[in-house]
Amino acid sequence: MNFEQFDHKIRDAALQRAFPLEQDVPDRLNQLLRQLQARGQEQDKRREERAG
Repeated sequence: MNFEQFDHKIRDAALQRAFPLEQDVPDRLNQLLRQLQARGQEQDKRREERAG
């Protein structure tokens, strides 16, 4: 392993320790997507009520 590879590996490990939030991102994204989907469904219902 050359110095650049070693440096990159060490920096990545340090960033992951410093910012562990990346592990929570998928769960948070799923939650936000569900909220957006629910809002979209509510808007669709309102449009149908107005049209119907």
